[in-house]
Amino acid sequence: MPGATVTSSPSASPPPPHADAVAPARFRRPPFGVIAIAALLLLKALVFGLFAFAEFQAPERFLMAARTGDMTAVILTPIAVMQLFLAVGLLFARRWAWLLTMVTVGLGMGVALYMYFVQGEPVPLSAGVLNIMIVFYLNQRDVRGYFGEAPAAGS
Repeated sequence: MPGATVTSSPSASPPPPHADAVAPARFRRPPFGVIAIAALLLLKALVFGLFAFAEFQAPERFLMAARTGDMTAVILTPIAVMQLFLAVGLLFARRWAWLLTMVTVGLGMGVALYMYFVQGEPVPLSAGVLNIMIVFYLNQRDVRGYFGEAPAAGS
């Protein structure tokens, strides 16, 4: 009818909120920082994996390292695999990946401090600063929310 106004009934439901607020975290796009951290983990996994692969490809070097007690390649192989899984877990918003990333970054900082203070080996400042930035970023409220952590009661 011309000139008639359409009014909405009071029982009409409000429009749905933004899709990101409704979709579970694993279906949302990860924040840029999470993508950057996952990329760093993938890069570290690649470097560690290539180093370990090079050691395993030269059996005489591997046997010499085993005789001298230098088992770096054997240690780096599971670390590379773990970092690969952590990177994928972070991208898919898995809470276990967030937790294990925090643990591995903390252990890495502890090892770096041990190497510096006990063994006297210099540790690159950039590595320490990067680890601290990762810890602070992953502990931000919105990033923890992306991984499914419920907000604190007073927040």
